[in-house]
Amino acid sequence: MHDLDASDAFTRVFCRKTRRGRIALISREHYLRDDLEPALTFTNETDHFFIPHTSVLNHYLELLELPQMTDMIFLKTSTDEIQQNASRSYNRIRTIVKDARRRSHLFSNEHFRPTYVTRDKEETLKERNDRAILKACTWLAEYTKKEKQSERPIVLICEENPLPFPPSTTSQLIVCTLREYLQKFHRKDEAMMNLYESLSLVAAQSTTSQKASGSTEGALYEPHLPEDVVDAGIKSGIFMRGTLKTSHYNSDEAAVRIDARFSAVVGGYKDIIVMTSRDRNRTIPGDTVAVQLFPEQKWKEIHGKKQPTGKVVALLSRRDRTYVCTVQIEKDTSEEQMSKQERLLVIPMDHSIPKMRIRSRQTSTFLHSRILVRMDDWDIDSVYPSGHYVEHIGEIGRLDTEVSAVLAENAISFTPFAPKMLENIPPSDPPNKRWELSEEECKNRRDLRKERIFSIDPKGSQDIDDALSIKRLSNGNLQVGVHIADVTYFVPKGSLLDVEASSRSTTVYLSDRKFDMLPTSLSEDIASLRGKVDRPAVSAIWELDENCKVVNVWFGRTAIRSIHEMYYEQAQRLLEGKPTKEDLQQLPDAAELKREIEMLTKTARKLRQERLDKGALELESAEVRFELNSKTHNPTKMITKNDQEINHVVAEFMIFANKAVAERIYNAYPSCALLRHHPLPRTGRFDELITLAAARGFTIDASTNLSLAQSLSRAVLENDTHFNKVLRSLTTSAMEEAQYISTGSHHVDEFYHYGLAADFYTHFTSPIRRYADVIVHRQLLNAVAKKENDFDDGTIGGLCDHINQKHNASKQAQRDSTELFQALYFKQHDEVHDAVIYDLRKDSMRVYINKFGIKGTIHFRDRDGNLQLPKNCFSPDTKKQRGDLQLANIEYEEDQQQLILSTNRGPLSVRLFDHVTTRIEVQESRAHLPTVQLSLVHFGSENSEKNPVQQKAAKSAQRELENAVRSREEDSRSLVQRVPQNTLKDYVTYAQPTSRDSIYELMSSMSSLSLSDSKPQTVATKEGDQVTRYWKLKKRPKPRYEGDGDSVNYNEAMTEEELIEKREEMEERLRSSMSVEQKYKQEMLKFGRKFRK
Repeated sequence: MHDLDASDAFTRVFCRKTRRGRIALISREHYLRDDLEPALTFTNETDHFFIPHTSVLNHYLELLELPQMTDMIFLKTSTDEIQQNASRSYNRIRTIVKDARRRSHLFSNEHFRPTYVTRDKEETLKERNDRAILKACTWLAEYTKKEKQSERPIVLICEENPLPFPPSTTSQLIVCTLREYLQKFHRKDEAMMNLYESLSLVAAQSTTSQKASGSTEGALYEPHLPEDVVDAGIKSGIFMRGTLKTSHYNSDEAAVRIDARFSAVVGGYKDIIVMTSRDRNRTIPGDTVAVQLFPEQKWKEIHGKKQPTGKVVALLSRRDRTYVCTVQIEKDTSEEQMSKQERLLVIPMDHSIPKMRIRSRQTSTFLHSRILVRMDDWDIDSVYPSGHYVEHIGEIGRLDTEVSAVLAENAISFTPFAPKMLENIPPSDPPNKRWELSEEECKNRRDLRKERIFSIDPKGSQDIDDALSIKRLSNGNLQVGVHIADVTYFVPKGSLLDVEASSRSTTVYLSDRKFDMLPTSLSEDIASLRGKVDRPAVSAIWELDENCKVVNVWFGRTAIRSIHEMYYEQAQRLLEGKPTKEDLQQLPDAAELKREIEMLTKTARKLRQERLDKGALELESAEVRFELNSKTHNPTKMITKNDQEINHVVAEFMIFANKAVAERIYNAYPSCALLRHHPLPRTGRFDELITLAAARGFTIDASTNLSLAQSLSRAVLENDTHFNKVLRSLTTSAMEEAQYISTGSHHVDEFYHYGLAADFYTHFTSPIRRYADVIVHRQLLNAVAKKENDFDDGTIGGLCDHINQKHNASKQAQRDSTELFQALYFKQHDEVHDAVIYDLRKDSMRVYINKFGIKGTIHFRDRDGNLQLPKNCFSPDTKKQRGDLQLANIEYEEDQQQLILSTNRGPLSVRLFDHVTTRIEVQESRAHLPTVQLSLVHFGSENSEKNPVQQKAAKSAQRELENAVRSREEDSRSLVQRVPQNTLKDYVTYAQPTSRDSIYELMSSMSSLSLSDSKPQTVATKEGDQVTRYWKLKKRPKPRYEGDGDSVNYNEAMTEEELIEKREEMEERLRSSMSVEQKYKQEMLKFGRKFRK
C-alpha cells in the first residue's frame, strides 16, 4: 500500500451555494498518489478506448448507455462536474462502470500525480478542466503503448466543433467530435445515428428556464418552488414528499402516495388527492414530488368521506423512462406535408401520460409507426411537455410491433447472449449423446441416481426446475425429496453470464413467446432436469412422521436421474386411474408410479390443511392461454386454465421447500438472508370487499389472515357459484405486492408472509427462471458448508430492489400481453358471456367475467351525458313486451347498494352481484393497443351456469341433442344418395319458428322431415317453364308455427328457388333464436352444412 506523506496532500477551498441560498466556503484535503493506473482490459473485441468529454456526458449520456457502446474511460474531472450539476446522471455513469459487460473504467486522474493539473490564476474552471482532460488522455495514450504493449488508440470525443484542443501529434491519441466518431465506428447502426440526430436537436435548442421570479401572469402553471424552500417546508411539515400515481380506470384521477412518516399528519391516510391538471403542475405518474395540503373544507368527498386533497408545489425527481408513442396526424394536413415537418405532436400509448412535442428530421420513416420518446422538459407556458425521439419500434398494427411495444412500455429489453457469456457452458448436443454429469462430479455429491425421482410440469415444458420423490422408510415414516436444478454449478458468481442473468432477473413469459433469463441451451437442456439423464441438483430431503411433522431434514448438492417427465394432465389421469394418451399404465413401473403420486397427494393434503389452519389464504385469479395460428401467431382459441388437484400437490411441496430453506438461510445469515415478504394489507384495502359481501348478508372479518380466510369460506351462495369466486378475486386485487427483502434492513416482524401464513419464506425452487432463487441457492450451499457469507446486507438489499423492479415489470408485461391477445381474439369472435356486478356508481356499473378474469365498466350515460340503455335489455325469460326501451332517470341508493332505473316500462332494480349478459367488443385506436370493452346485452344471465340444477338440465339436453344429430346423419347421407344426379341436390323442408323455439326442437323437426320418403316430379308452371318439385308422400299433421304471419304446410311442394330462399331465411332464424343453447351454435351450424351437402 502506498504511504502518504505531507507532500501528497493539500487543501482545496471553494465556494458552494447552500439549499437556503447562502454562500459557504468549503475546504477539503486533496491527496495525490502514484499507484492509480487504470486496470484496462484488452479483449479481441477491443479496437480502441474512447473518453467522452464533459460536454458529451451532459447532452449525450443516453447514447453512451446503449449496450453496443463499450470500452469507455470516464475521467474523474468530468464525473466530478457531472456530480455537482446532475447527481442522477452521475449515478447513470456509475451504473455503466459497474457493468462488467461494458468493459468500462473510471480513471481517477484528479488524484493521480502524473495527470493532476493546477489551476492558473487567470484561468477559468472550464479551461483548467479541459487542460486536465487533455493531459490525462495524453498520459493514457503513452501508457497503453509502453506498459500494455498495445497499438490500440485512445479516442477523445468532444461535442464542440471546432475542437477545444489542438490537433493530436500522435497516432496513439485521436481527438474528434462525436459525429465524426459515430460515422467512423458506428455508421451502419441506424438506430444509434437516429438517436444522435435527435439528441443533437435537443442540445441545439435553447432550454426555456422556469419563471422563478417576476410576473407569471398568464402562465398555464405555477413555477415549482426552489429547492431550499421545499426542503425547509418538508422538514416543518408544510409540504409532504411522495410519488404521483393515477387511477387504473381513469387517468384523470390522480393522487400522491406520501411517505410513511407523513401519514400521521393526514389522519393515517396514505394518499393525497390531486384534482386537476393545474394542481398536478407538470408532473406525471412515477415522479417524486412535494405536495401541499389544502384546508379541510376543500377536501374532495369520495363515497361519503372527505379525502385529503392538495396540489404539487415542486418536482423533486422526474421518472426516467422512455414512452411508446405514435405521431398525431393533423386532420387538415396531408401525409406528404406531415412527412416534411420537423416539429411533431406524439401521443403516448400510456393514457396517463400527456402528449409530447418532439423535433426530428426522420419524420417520414416513422409517420405510421410506433416510436420510443423520452421526456425532456415542461415549460410553465406550454400545454404539452417537450421530448426527443429515441428509437423506431415498427409499423402500427403488426403483431411483432405491438409485442415490442408492450416490452418497451415496461422497460424490458433483451439482447442476444454474447459469445463470451457462453464460453463455459458445455455443448448441449454432442455428436453421440446428450450432456450428462461426470462421474467425478457425482462423487462430490450425494448420489440419488438410483432413487425414484420424477417431474410434473405443464405440458410442453422444457425448462424443468424441479422434481419430486417419496418413499416409505423401514420405521414407517415418509422420506420426501424436492430436487431443484443446480444452476449455480453452471453460472459461477461474478461471471459475465451471472452479470447478464442478474440484469435480466427473471424469464418473461408473454402470450406467444418468452424471453429467457439464461441461454436456451442451459435452461432447456443442460441445467433442466430432463428424464433419463444424469443432472446436478440441489435437494431438500425430509423425514416426516404420520402427521407430516418434520423428524429431520437434509440440504445439499445431489446427482439425480429423473425416471419420468410427466405433465399435469397426465399425472392427474394416472392418479384417477384413467388411461393417458401416452398410456403410462403400460409402463413396467406404472403401479409403483401411481402409488407414489397417491402418497404425494395424501401428504400434500395434510400440509395444505396445516397451512389453512394457520390462516393461509386461497385466492382466485383467472388465467388464460391461447392457441395460435402457426403462420400469423394470431390467437385462434382462448383456453381458461383449470387447475386440477395434482397442480396443488406440486405447488404444496414447492411451498414446503421454500419455507424450510428460508428458515435455514436466516439462521445461518440473519443479517443478509434473501427472503420473500408479503406485507399485511393497508388499512381500508378491504372496505370494498366488506361492503360487497354485506350486500348479500355476509360479514368479512379482515383483522387477521385467519379470520379473513374463514370469512371467505363462509361466504357461499348455493344458487350462485360465481359469488365466492368474485369475492376471492377482489381479495387478490386488494392484496399488497410481495417483495424480496434483505433481513438486515428489516425488523423480524416484517419477514412474515401474509398470504401463505409463513414466518419465513423465500424462493428456492425456480433458479432457471428467477435470479432470486440463484442467490438463495448460493446462500444455502454456503450455510450447509458452514462458510462465511460472501454477501452483505447492502449488496443483497440492492439486488432485492433491482429484482423487485424487474419482477413487477415482467408481471405487468404478462398482463398487458394477455389483454392484447384477448383483444385480438375477440376481434375475430363475437361472443356474449355472463358477468357479475361488483360495483355500482351513480351512472354506471362495473362487472366481472369470471371465466376470463375480465373487468369492465358499463355506462348508463353516453359521452354527451344523455341517459341510455340498449334495446331489448330485459332478460329473455321475462314476459315484458320487447321493443325499444327508454331510460328516464337513474337513482343511486347507496345504503341499499342498488340502482333504480326508471324506464317507460316501469322501474328496474340493479343490485350488487346481480348477473348480466355482456357482449365482449374490441375498441381500436391508432395510438393505443386494442382493448376489450364490455357492452350490456340484457339484465340477467343468458347461460345456465348460475344454477347447478339448470347446469345439469343443460348438459342433459346437450347430450340428447348430440345423440339425435349423430343418429340422423347416416340416414341423411343415404337419402341424398337416392336423389338423381340431375335433380335438386339440396333438400330441406323448413318450418318457421318463433323466438321461443329452441335449437333442439328446431333441429329435431328438420331431421325428422328430412327422413321422409320423397319422389321428384316435373311439372309446368304458369309461365310454361319446366321445374322439378319434391312431393311428400308420407302424410303428416300440418303444424303451424307463428312466424311473420306465415304458415308452412309440410305437404307443400317447393321449387329449387323457393327452397334456397327458405333455407337462407331459416339460417337467419337459427342465428336469431339462440338463447340457452348459445354455446352449441357452432356445432349446429356445422351439422346443417353437412346435411345440405
